[in-house]
Amino acid sequence: MSDDSGSSLQDVGEYTAADSKVWGVAYRIVSSRVAEVKEHLDIRENKGYSIHYAAFYPAASRSYKGSIQTMVYIGTPDNPHFTGPQDPQELAECIWRSRGLSGENKEYLFGLAESLEWLSPENGDEHVRDLVARVRAMENRAVVMPQVQLGKVTGPLDQYTPPSSEVPEN
Repeated sequence: MSDDSGSSLQDVGEYTAADSKVWGVAYRIVSSRVAEVKEHLDIRENKGYSIHYAAFYPAASRSYKGSIQTMVYIGTPDNPHFTGPQDPQELAECIWRSRGLSGENKEYLFGLAESLEWLSPENGDEHVRDLVARVRAMENRAVVMPQVQLGKVTGPLDQYTPPSSEVPEN
């Protein structure tokens, strides 16, 4: 099966590692709300992703055997916003400082990590875990650092002690 542009998951297979797995959740949308939900997703996933169709295999399902055809958003190298593999620290820094229409990217990352752990704790995603650790470390450093900008205090004065280089001489 393919979308309007003819893209199927088989078309993106060359971009995936042979032993990779993708964990996720599939939602059944009532037919009266499909257009509304798709419009919302098209806005949220507006750059870097294209629509594809893929077989979804419910994990450990007692009531359903087989696959379900699903629509997914996938970032592929032919998209101008696709960045490909990045240095993990640079990627963490980008996530730390970025915000999109749906909120802060770091909050999305934290939610993604939590969801992946819930979906499959035994198969966790090391890449996502590493990014979370890096972004959390940046958060911790930001809390400890004095709130000083261009020699001006931007935080409470009673909590600020200027370095000796900033103290004027008499």
